[in-house]
Amino acid sequence: MTYTPAGQGFLAESEALQTAANSHMPKQVSALDSIKSLLTGRQVPGEGFGKVSGSQTASSGHQTNVQDGAQRLRDAMKRLSDWIGGVNDSDDAYRQNDQQRAQQTDDIAQPVRVAQNAGPTSQNGYPVDPPRSSRTVPGTGVRLNVANGDAGDVLVHVADEFNRRVENIDQNAPTGEADDWGYAHRNVRGSSTTISNHASGTAIDLNAGSHPRGVPVANTFTPAQIDEIHNIVNETGGVVRWGGDYQHAPVDGMHFEIVGTPDQVAAYAQQLRNAQQHQQPAQ
Repeated sequence: MTYTPAGQGFLAESEALQTAANSHMPKQVSALDSIKSLLTGRQVPGEGFGKVSGSQTASSGHQTNVQDGAQRLRDAMKRLSDWIGGVNDSDDAYRQNDQQRAQQTDDIAQPVRVAQNAGPTSQNGYPVDPPRSSRTVPGTGVRLNVANGDAGDVLVHVADEFNRRVENIDQNAPTGEADDWGYAHRNVRGSSTTISNHASGTAIDLNAGSHPRGVPVANTFTPAQIDEIHNIVNETGGVVRWGGDYQHAPVDGMHFEIVGTPDQVAAYAQQLRNAQQHQQPAQ
């Protein structure tokens, strides 16, 4: 016996087996029951048989034969009924297993369907044009437009750490323009199909004018600064990537982006909140 891929229903490999269990064998049971009734119905009472045969021994033997025959018929009926029940139980078990597999497949596919139904996504899989807000990086006058929720919280935290441990982000570009930003509805530079993570509010650029895309980071950061950036990124547990580490695209020292799954980002954001609560003085 076998079943089709999950969700398409159970099939018996041999239709004859199911037909036998649900049609032919019940008819055999019914036929045996009729024979048993016929046999026991023709049983002659002992007194009457004794008068006809003239022998009490013959009367007793007749009754024993009838009873033995009826018992054999009952045993045969039970074996058939048990066999039918076994086939149906197996059928039910396979059906139940098939339903469980279908549910497992549905559970696995659900996040994919949600992503498909949510519309376009950026390079990291996050939805484009999400609810977002302009958030101030603590201790600075810089405001970054990022996605609401955990992803935005993590990016603002990274900007805060960068400002405190690597480089002041209040400084403007050498041209005097503000050069820190987040959301921008556009594709990845040089691509006509791949949507930038900036479009989902899950990427930020810091001191962009000082660290242009395509310029080796060693030309614009000191070795100590590069080490500290790596420390900040590593502290996120891999949910944030630095553009200065790009291997298959032009290096982008200004750029930080979310690369973790929503669950991973949520876990790190909660870790940050827990640490902040722990640092708050007792009232």
